[in-house]
Amino acid sequence: MRFGLTGEKANEQEPLSMPVAAVKDRLILFGLPTAACFFVLLLMLVESLAQTNQNERIDCNSLPPLEGVPAPWTDCTGTTTLSNGDQYRGEFMDNQLSGQGTLTYSDGGQYAGEFRDNQLNGQGVLTYSNGGQYAGEFRDNQPNGQGSYISSNGDQWVGEFRDNRLNGQGTLIYSNGGQYVGEFQNGYFNGRGTLIYLDGTQYVGEFRENVFNGQGTLTYANGSILEGLWQDGKFQNAY
Repeated sequence: MRFGLTGEKANEQEPLSMPVAAVKDRLILFGLPTAACFFVLLLMLVESLAQTNQNERIDCNSLPPLEGVPAPWTDCTGTTTLSNGDQYRGEFMDNQLSGQGTLTYSDGGQYAGEFRDNQLNGQGVLTYSNGGQYAGEFRDNQPNGQGSYISSNGDQWVGEFRDNRLNGQGTLIYSNGGQYVGEFQNGYFNGRGTLIYLDGTQYVGEFRENVFNGQGTLTYANGSILEGLWQDGKFQNAY
C-alpha cells in the first residue's frame, strides 16, 4: 500500500506473520467477546467522527489546486487522487493529510481514521487488500499502541503493538480453535504465557520464539503432568 502527497510508500507488511503453524492445529478456543466488541465499536467511532468532521468543514475543492498556489488547502475537507492512484477524502491542514479521513488504496485496501502530516497517526481502521483488518492506534504509518488485528483466515491478535508487531502482554486467538495468552516480543511468544491445545492439554510457563523454553508445566488432558525445565520445546528434567 502507498500513500502520501509525495507518493511515499507505506509499510505493506501485515502485522504478525508468525511461524506458529506447528501448534495451531491442536489448539482450543477460549474466546474473547470483549475483543470483538472493541473492534466493532472502534470502527463505528472512527467512521462517525470522520463523517461529522467532513460535514462541518468547508470544501477544499472550492479552493485553488494543491500545487503551485500561495494559499494551501488548510482547515478544510476535500478529495484528491494521489499520483500513485490512491484516493483520499478527508481533512487537510497546510496542504497535508491531517485530521479525520479515508484513504482508499489502488490495490483495494482502505484506511479510515486519523492522519497527521501525511501519515497514519492516531486511531484508525486499516483493511488490507487480502481481507485482513487492524483496528487501533497508529504512529508513523504503522500499528503502534493498543489494537486488534484479524487476519484474512480469522486469526486474531489483541494487545500492545509496536512497529507492526505485538510486544508486551497480548492474546492470540486462532480461527480453528485455540489461544495463547501472555508475553510477546516482536510478534513471537516470548516470556511467560499460557498455551491451550485442542484436546485440553495446557502449557503454563516460559517461552522463547514460540516454543517452550525455561520453567514450565505441561498438563495433559488425561491428567498427567510434566513440570520442570524445558529447552527448545523439549522436556529436560523435573524440578
